[in-house]
Amino acid sequence: MEELIQRIINLEERANQVVLEAKEEEKRISQEASVEVDEMSKHIHEMADTKITQLKGRTQNESDDRIIRIYGDTAMKMRLMEEQAEKEQTFWEDDIFNRIIRR
Repeated sequence: MEELIQRIINLEERANQVVLEAKEEEKRISQEASVEVDEMSKHIHEMADTKITQLKGRTQNESDDRIIRIYGDTAMKMRLMEEQAEKEQTFWEDDIFNRIIRR
């Protein structure tokens, strides 16, 4: 009977040891997971910052390109208007002259 009680005590001590080891393992795994989550969060924030910077740069480049196109279009339209004015200048001068003389 004493031997049976001793075996039960030994089993209980071993069970307590296993429970203690399991709790320690749970704590270690929890700490590792926390570190991994922090690293992943940091990495995600870095990726987001990089993407935001890229988008801002792209938006600025697109805006600059659009401004350049607008200036180019405006310059072309002004040049066409000047060419048209030069072509019609003689007609306008004659028309103005004739209107003045007819008065």
